[in-house]
Amino acid sequence: MEINDLIREYATDVCDMMEHENNFKETEVEILIRCQKIKELLKSLPHNIIGLICHSDLIFYLTSYIAEDGERYGKWLDNTEYIILSEPFILIY
Repeated sequence: MEINDLIREYATDVCDMMEHENNFKETEVEILIRCQKIKELLKSLPHNIIGLICHSDLIFYLTSYIAEDGERYGKWLDNTEYIILSEPFILIY
């Protein structure tokens, strides 16, 4: 098991911060950059199966794309819901 600071909640409010962290807010551009780093990290791992335990907003951005209508779409998960993604899907943004 590995804990990685990249794989954390999308920081948009004080409630998204740990007690020791400075109050900061991520922009959508910053979360997308962080998601690209996460995808690169996942691709570099030697494992065939990887479990990611995180907030749904992170899964949304990891799976998101811009549609022809200009809107960003991604997969939103409910509490305790999970999704199984194959490598090509998780690496597309």
